[in-house]
Amino acid sequence: MEDILFCIVIYGTRLEQCNSYRTLRTHLPAALFSECVYVHDNTEDNIYLAKAYNQALQIAKQRGKSWLLLLDDDTEVTPQYLQTASQFALQSAIPVAVPYLSDHVGQQLSPKWYNKYSGPFKRLSISKRSDDDVMMAFNSGAMFHIPTFESLLNNFNEDYPLDYLDFDTFYRLAHQGITPAILEATLRHNLSISDSRNYVSVHRYRCLMDAELRYTKQLGTIQSIMWYKLRLVARILKWIVTMHPFVKETAKHLFCS
Repeated sequence: MEDILFCIVIYGTRLEQCNSYRTLRTHLPAALFSECVYVHDNTEDNIYLAKAYNQALQIAKQRGKSWLLLLDDDTEVTPQYLQTASQFALQSAIPVAVPYLSDHVGQQLSPKWYNKYSGPFKRLSISKRSDDDVMMAFNSGAMFHIPTFESLLNNFNEDYPLDYLDFDTFYRLAHQGITPAILEATLRHNLSISDSRNYVSVHRYRCLMDAELRYTKQLGTIQSIMWYKLRLVARILKWIVTMHPFVKETAKHLFCS
């Protein structure tokens, strides 16, 4: 565990209220905590997630760590996960690993799979169905072997400053022939965008839509564009029924690609 840097990015949250920090503080040996944990307070820095992760990469190297482990502020760390991650870092030749993430009712959120031609807009499955499937995993709980990660991807893609950064990271790894290992540990994760979708600002929703469009273009297949357009139409119909202000924003993206 001494070879891992745990990176937590917080947004306007007091540390004692941050699930990942609080549970990591409880379960990580006290002697390791200050050297192995990096908290990036994004409240005042106001930089995007990709840039915060890239800063964490540099700090991990400065501290002589070989692994970077990412944690959202709303993920609960367990002793089983820490033990599994530590053993993986010591023994595995695979450069990336992710845990299972579930919501408060036990529904699996990550990892999931989607067809590389249709994109994630048609179906996300909890199991791989064919050789054309690509893993999508949330960044929270994911661990990366730093030398290998930098040799393959260089850094986290700042073209995706927040939304779809996880999709991009694992998509690029797949194109390098890397399939992440799945750790036998489950963490509870609060999917904030799902909880706040009806309350999010128009600016925040526009950023999400821009990232989704950028990812569709990155996939670059006829199928992914078709399923993306169908998803937008479905959203517009939903928003019309509920008289939601996101109708205009969603409609604009329908004609962008």
